[in-house]
Amino acid sequence: PLFEEQSVQIRSVTQLAKRCGVDEPHSHHVKKLAIDLFESGAKINLHKLKGHHKRLLEYAALLHDIGIFLSYTDHHKHSAYLIRNAELVGFNQNEVNIIAASAYFHRRKIPKKSRPQLADLPKKDQYAVKIISTLVRIAEALDRSHQMVIHKAEFNPRADGKIYLDLYT
Repeated sequence: PLFEEQSVQIRSVTQLAKRCGVDEPHSHHVKKLAIDLFESGAKINLHKLKGHHKRLLEYAALLHDIGIFLSYTDHHKHSAYLIRNAELVGFNQNEVNIIAASAYFHRRKIPKKSRPQLADLPKKDQYAVKIISTLVRIAEALDRSHQMVIHKAEFNPRADGKIYLDLYT
């Protein structure tokens, strides 16, 4: 079809990203790598998140850098603020909080329960933020140059019991 059907949520996220002048190729690539990691991690039981969380991961990955619109310094904080206050259509407040917290923790500090971004979330959602933000953090690091050199990433178990991160260029 000429016009692909999009959900109200993805349209809302895309509009916010465009308004903030996000680097679209980079954010889409980070999303793709994060989904690769999510799916490969789920196959080997690295996490227990479901399909709903995969969508929230996609949105967090697309929006993780929107705070650069205000300032590169502390852009993770600006990203979280913009997400929380943008009136994203199709999301309940809890989903917005998960996306915002995941964008916040995509850089610098690893999420701790005591952080205000996590304190108001139920335990299951705190767990989701830890996994989502970690996957976005890894995907972001894999495309740090914004050159999309790594086209696939996945977790794989080895015979020695260790889990490896395999990267394909």
